[in-house]
Amino acid sequence: MIQSLQPFIKKTLLFSFIVAAVIAGIQYFFSEKNLLLKQIWVFFIFFNLITLFTFALSAYGLKKGGETSVLAVLVTIVVKMLLCMSVALVFIMKQMVEDKWVFITNFFLLYLLYTVFEVYNLIYNLRDQKKLENR
Repeated sequence: MIQSLQPFIKKTLLFSFIVAAVIAGIQYFFSEKNLLLKQIWVFFIFFNLITLFTFALSAYGLKKGGETSVLAVLVTIVVKMLLCMSVALVFIMKQMVEDKWVFITNFFLLYLLYTVFEVYNLIYNLRDQKKLENR
């Protein structure tokens, strides 16, 4: 199982490095403006971990094949969405953020970036599986 995740882990590290560089650049060049949260790095790590976890579950479901694969992908995407919404709700309700609009844009931009990255890699894996089945 770990062997099949190594390409995704490498891609995730590269993608995360790019996202971290963009965040650091925004913090450096636009430090006087309130564009990023203080907790942006906590959310960055959270999305890295949750993406690795949900991709591993999805990949496991895809290996089983059949209806299980579709169900596994859909369930992991929904679980990721609900978990992220719950974290966002807790932060907003507990007043842990100063500016709610900055929080919403930062949090959901990271959510969107990592979800698109994960879905793209899942589709890429499905395409590779179809090629192997057609041989």
